[in-house]
Amino acid sequence: MKKVFSLFAGLAVLPGLVWGLNLGIKKDHIQKVHSIAIISVYSNAEIAKSDARAGGIAAGIGFLKKMKDKKDNPALGHFGGTELVQYALDAYAKHLAGVKNWTVLDPKTVLASADFKAFVEDVKKEVGPKGMEMMDKTRSVPDGMVPYLFLNNKDKKKLSQMSDLCAKLKVDSVAIVEMELSQRSTFVTAGVAGKVWPGAAVTLKIVTADGNVAVAAMGPKAEPAAPVEMKMDNIEDTPAARAAFKEAIEKSAADFKNDLNQNI
Repeated sequence: MKKVFSLFAGLAVLPGLVWGLNLGIKKDHIQKVHSIAIISVYSNAEIAKSDARAGGIAAGIGFLKKMKDKKDNPALGHFGGTELVQYALDAYAKHLAGVKNWTVLDPKTVLASADFKAFVEDVKKEVGPKGMEMMDKTRSVPDGMVPYLFLNNKDKKKLSQMSDLCAKLKVDSVAIVEMELSQRSTFVTAGVAGKVWPGAAVTLKIVTADGNVAVAAMGPKAEPAAPVEMKMDNIEDTPAARAAFKEAIEKSAADFKNDLNQNI
C-alpha cells in the first residue's frame, strides 16, 4: 500500500527552469536531447468536468444513467477506448520530431522492442496487482504501454530506470505524455441537452540518458474550433466527440513543438 501511495505523491518543482508560456525547460539538460523514444502516453479514462456549473436534476439523472451504462458495459468507463491515446502517441511523435535537431524513434519500433516489453512488465510488478487494477480503471493507454507515473522529478530510482531504458532503446532521451481530457460547458447550468467544449491539457516530461529531467512542461488546455453536443450533462462518446478531442490533442502537440523551438 505504501508503494502504491508513493506513486501519487506531489510533483516536485524543478529549480533553475526557464519558462516559455507554460513550458518548463531545464537549460542545463535540454541541449543533451537529440533522439527521443516516447515510452508512455496516458489519459484519464473518463472525461472530467472543468467548470463548476450546477447541473440540477438533469445532472443527477445523467450521473445515474452513466453509472448504469458502465455497469452494463464496463468498456464505457473508458471514453474513446485506446483510440484517443493512440492518436496522442502518433501526434506527439510527429510534432516532437518537428523540434529543431530532434528525432523521434518510431513508436511501433518502441512497442515491438523486447527491452521495452520487459520495461512494461517491470513497471507492472513495481506497481503491483492492486495498483495496476486501479490504473486500468482510471487511465487509458495505447496497447502495449503502461502509465508511467513519473511524479517526483528527484526520484533517483526512476531517473536511473529511465537512464537504463535510454541505453537499451539506443536513444539519448525518453518522453512521457500525460493527458487530462475534459469538457467545458457553454452555459451556466446544464440541462437535458446542450453543447460542451472538449479540452486536452498535457504534461510532458523528457528525461535524458544521464538521468536528468530536461523538460517538465505543463501545457495550457487546447480546445477544438467548435463545441460538440452533450446529453444529460455528459459529453457522449460519439465519432464527432472523438474527432473534437483529436483536434484538441493535435493542437496541444503543435503548441509544444512551437514553444520548444522558441525556447531551446
